[in-house]
Amino acid sequence: DFDLTNPRSWIRYGGVLGGVVDVDGHQRAVGLRVSVDLVDPMRGSEVPFTELASLGSDMMPGFVDGWMIGRSATAAQLSYTWPVAVWLDGEARLSAGNAFDDHLQGFAFDKLRLSGDFGVTTNDARDQGLELLFGLGTETLERGEHITSVRLAVGSRRGF
Repeated sequence: DFDLTNPRSWIRYGGVLGGVVDVDGHQRAVGLRVSVDLVDPMRGSEVPFTELASLGSDMMPGFVDGWMIGRSATAAQLSYTWPVAVWLDGEARLSAGNAFDDHLQGFAFDKLRLSGDFGVTTNDARDQGLELLFGLGTETLERGEHITSVRLAVGSRRGF
């Protein structure tokens, strides 16, 4: 990306690695995902804060999107999905992650925040649907992991 009004440009890159296993052949699935998101300036010294790596919503559902921002962010998520009705699935997720300085500088396990959520989602199309979730997010482990975020979300999701 580049800024047309200032002499600066930046690059954002990262990825998600994950897998899902149906534990009993009846759509009761356990999943694990790990994500990393990085942003580096190419020209100039600043990356606009709206372009920084961020966490919340997808990988840390107990937080609203953008709750944690930095030059890098990482999270790991364990999930369990099970059928509730013909057209409805339940889902529970537990995540740990946070945003950090350049290239995960300052990363330490006690600097991670926790996120947990429980919800239901339509299952007619696996990559899109209506979703209702209740989630909680915590302070970092070093600060006592007390709850700092409560999130109730009703809406749709889209994936690929």
